[in-house]
Amino acid sequence: MVFNLRVFGEFLSCLNAVFLVMEVCIVAESCDPMDGGLGRHVYELSKRMGHVVDLTVLCVSGEDIEGVEVVEVSSRLPNVKGYGTVPAMYSFLKENEFDVVHCHGVPGLAGYLAKRSGKDSDFVYTVHGIAYELISREWLKSVAKLVHLPERLCVRSFDKVVAVSENTAREVVEHYSVEEDKITTIYNGVDTEKFRFVKDFDNQLLYVGYFIERKGPEIVLDAFSKLVKDFPDLELVMVGRGRLEEDLKKKTREKGLEDSVKFLKNISDKQLVELYSESIFVMPSAYEGQGIVYVEALSCGAPVIGCNNSAIPEMVEDGENGFLVDRNSEAVDNCIRSILEDDGLRRSMSLNAREKALEFDWDRIVSKTLDLYS
Repeated sequence: MVFNLRVFGEFLSCLNAVFLVMEVCIVAESCDPMDGGLGRHVYELSKRMGHVVDLTVLCVSGEDIEGVEVVEVSSRLPNVKGYGTVPAMYSFLKENEFDVVHCHGVPGLAGYLAKRSGKDSDFVYTVHGIAYELISREWLKSVAKLVHLPERLCVRSFDKVVAVSENTAREVVEHYSVEEDKITTIYNGVDTEKFRFVKDFDNQLLYVGYFIERKGPEIVLDAFSKLVKDFPDLELVMVGRGRLEEDLKKKTREKGLEDSVKFLKNISDKQLVELYSESIFVMPSAYEGQGIVYVEALSCGAPVIGCNNSAIPEMVEDGENGFLVDRNSEAVDNCIRSILEDDGLRRSMSLNAREKALEFDWDRIVSKTLDLYS
């Protein structure tokens, strides 16, 4: 029995040694956690995996990550930086050997070309969402499908596909005609130690996201303009940037809400955690591949208002940790009002939110990703 245990222990040590020398390259536009959801995804994944595998991140822009070699590639086409870096990224992948090449977004085209050239690596591609069907004008929908061509090529030819939600996995099958058994669902995660309760609720609504039509910032502002009449101490904080920014600020002035609405951008994670903790989080998006901001808000104990579409119901449990609403200001108004009027409901939603967020802890996400690699 002692002998068997010793042999088993040596066997585990050998497996561990083999796994530690696995060489992995992540290919993406960004590994900057302040550069949107994809940048944070790559950064958080890399920060944790860098202690387990020999990891290189090949990107256009990034942050230094302890234990990880970050290789930044300049784009020859600044306005389409993802496409502009493909030749250089392809050359890098051709010249270096990796056990696994894990691609995200347009730079995945470099991985596709490397695989076609005969590189003996396992290729993985993560799909963060397929939103082109939401475009109303048919000619723009055709352009959007063309922009998604690199993704289509990757998911059809790569060895494995990761979807960031069950809804996205279904869409990959439907839109890209990929076999279900090739797809693994691995969610975006949240650092539950960093994103946690740090402040009490402070009669505040919070929106965090790009100021674009799909995310619904104008719906939030319209709902707030009604709510503040009955809750005069209520405040709205809108964090982000985008093409609707000036229109939103103009509407704020026209409604006389300058003293009640704050616009912020480029804030630190520490500031973000404080904002989540003292707010009800509202983002009535028309579509999300998953949406990291929802799980960040939940992790800080914020009740979350989202729409009953795409992947949002996989995070927001209606009536438990927030509400799923129709995509209009009246529905948003009614749900926020019910939370503001019932402290007991708000507190129970806050506790449920934190409990739900633990399912998305980055350590779980990394474990599932490493299982896929192995």
